[in-house]
Amino acid sequence: MKKNSGGTTRCLFPFVCLFLTLLFVAIPVTTNVAAAADAPPNKPNLSAPADGATVSLTPQLRTGPFEDPDAGDVHAETRWQISDGADAPIFDETSNTELVSLAVPPGILTAGATYTWRVKFSDDDGNVSVWSRARSFTASGTVGENQPPAKPKLSAPADGATVSLTPQLQTDPFDDPDTGDVHAQTRWQISNESDGVVFNKNTDTELVSLTVPQGKLKAGAVYTWKVRFFDNNGAASPWSKPHSFTVSGTGQNEVPSASFTADPSEGELPLIVSFDASASTDPDGQIVSYAWNFGDGSTGSGVTTSHQYTAEGSFSVLLTVTDDADATHTATRTITVTAPSENEFPAADFTADPTTGLPPLMVSFNASGSSDPDGQIVSYDWDFGDGASGSGVTVSHEYTAAGSFTASLRVAENDGAENTVTVAITVTDDTNERPSRPRLFFPADGQIVSVTPELIAGFFSDPDPGDTHDKTRWKVVDENDTIILDIRSTSHLLSLIVPEYILQPDTTYYWKVRYCDNQGTWSRWSETWSFKTEFLGDDVSPQNGIPDDQEVDASVDLDRDGTPDIEQPYMMAIEAVGGKGQLGLNAGTNVVSLETFRSIVPEDVDGFPLDIDMPLGLVSFKCIAAEPGARVTVTIYFSEKMDKNVRWLKYDFIDGLIDYADHARFNADGYSVTLELKDGGYGDFDRTVNGIIIDPSGVGTTSTDEASSQDTNEDAAGAEKNSSEGGGCFIGTAGGTLFGN
Repeated sequence: MKKNSGGTTRCLFPFVCLFLTLLFVAIPVTTNVAAAADAPPNKPNLSAPADGATVSLTPQLRTGPFEDPDAGDVHAETRWQISDGADAPIFDETSNTELVSLAVPPGILTAGATYTWRVKFSDDDGNVSVWSRARSFTASGTVGENQPPAKPKLSAPADGATVSLTPQLQTDPFDDPDTGDVHAQTRWQISNESDGVVFNKNTDTELVSLTVPQGKLKAGAVYTWKVRFFDNNGAASPWSKPHSFTVSGTGQNEVPSASFTADPSEGELPLIVSFDASASTDPDGQIVSYAWNFGDGSTGSGVTTSHQYTAEGSFSVLLTVTDDADATHTATRTITVTAPSENEFPAADFTADPTTGLPPLMVSFNASGSSDPDGQIVSYDWDFGDGASGSGVTVSHEYTAAGSFTASLRVAENDGAENTVTVAITVTDDTNERPSRPRLFFPADGQIVSVTPELIAGFFSDPDPGDTHDKTRWKVVDENDTIILDIRSTSHLLSLIVPEYILQPDTTYYWKVRYCDNQGTWSRWSETWSFKTEFLGDDVSPQNGIPDDQEVDASVDLDRDGTPDIEQPYMMAIEAVGGKGQLGLNAGTNVVSLETFRSIVPEDVDGFPLDIDMPLGLVSFKCIAAEPGARVTVTIYFSEKMDKNVRWLKYDFIDGLIDYADHARFNADGYSVTLELKDGGYGDFDRTVNGIIIDPSGVGTTSTDEASSQDTNEDAAGAEKNSSEGGGCFIGTAGGTLFGN
């Protein structure tokens, strides 16, 4: 079209103009436009790490912010995907919390490998973005500065071996390039072609050895297994090379195995025996019933039970166990019941502290060392020798006047027998002055020391001319004010080496001393200083109270009950020093728990006699008694048979080596010995009534064993019996000192 000179418009192409006019008129005009469909989020952007970067084994992945063309839509989920170039991603997870940042978990990445990663965003309407552009990174092999453990090696069973339904799987020891890293976890995985993964467990206790639980494997089937190790910084090793094994059997039901203990297995009328069949097993199912025949016409049921025998004789106890497929198995033990012996008299014994001093003199009396071999003490009656009296296991009395007094204790037991013991109390006049207050020299207050520190105090001083240093009292307590060591010694006057097992590693203790002169007058206590014992690090994996280099494996069964010693809750087993066999320790009467057990080279013990032959070393253990002052029993087992002429020798850091025959009973087969010990009394190394019993002792022979039995008896008869300074009861009941310190 074109305007003419008059301002009007004329069409240069009439037919075209006519067509456009008609087309415009024909097309309807729509005034309402439909709303656009809900749109997905924008394509995500990756922000860190940079493309091609080198990262740790647990890198932090980050994206840019969420964007969506729809106003009001919010970020609901993010899908994170990591690939190593194989067909399937190694990590593919969707999270509604880790939206723009994710820390890759341990065990996903492998040191030195290269990976690609990408993400998708989802909004709250369920719309999903396209994948982000992928980025790559290379894992450096560190978590911070931490390197992963070395690839594990499988040790047993051998590849292709035939095993039971509950095999023991074992690996080589943990190895890590980082000094100081320790084995924190192991992942065990078992699979086969038909069932896939049948066992997949992470454990922080079964690190290099695992017994496959019942019900996981099938008889006749072939399985492969592998493990990976984790260190204490979270780094994971590669998977081990898989091994295979075949489970023995045909798939038919296997017979259960019946096993039980009887405690005691012999004794006097009336005898109550406790039976425990918890060691019975079924290799391919579970035991559903336990039937007991006690051999005297009585029966019972249950995993544990007890029975009282009311007649003399030998009784064969029969246990029948039945599994869930009705298969049965039996086991028997013999119980021997004898007539009651004549009632024995109780042993009366007590300590008095102090036994000399100036008036008014407060004396503490403790009769917890008294005992009754065939019953229990029911009363403790005291006569203090100055007209006053008292009763109870522990009492205190104040002497107000000078003089010599005989304090006596009379104990009575449940069958009416009595016994009496006395001790002299000397109350001196006030003309004798007490020694000067001692000073402590070593360890310095707050110092870190070994678990067998030497305590050193200053020189003795007394204002009275001619008075000499007669004895020293050493006292050590813990942070709870529990008495750990409290002894009086006439030989350790200015220094004392605390014996092994008295102190725990990495623990704070407090100590003080006081001196007594030859007139019987005690000084004031010294100041109280503290020290802290060092961390030993010899019981790390596992932390079970046994040195790592003395651990035994599941093949050791010293009590011969069919169950490995390391799997029994009240049993400990160790390798004896010098590679001369194994030793087992079993908790008996009144033992709550076994804390420590080790074999020690006797020559390493300060002051140990050099002419003693102890083929299995000095055995040292620590147990917790049911209550302070309790009498307990333990049984020690040997892997080799002991000669009938050996003796059980006990070492005491004050009195030397002791023949412990009065409280040690060797089994007739020569493979075990049962010990009786009393907290704070005979057999207790720390000599303190604190519920803790520490015992260093062992099988031994001395040059005196070659002498005649008559000479030996004469020596024992001439041994010194008692001492008011404490510990005398221990020596007397143990049979006398063989060698003094």
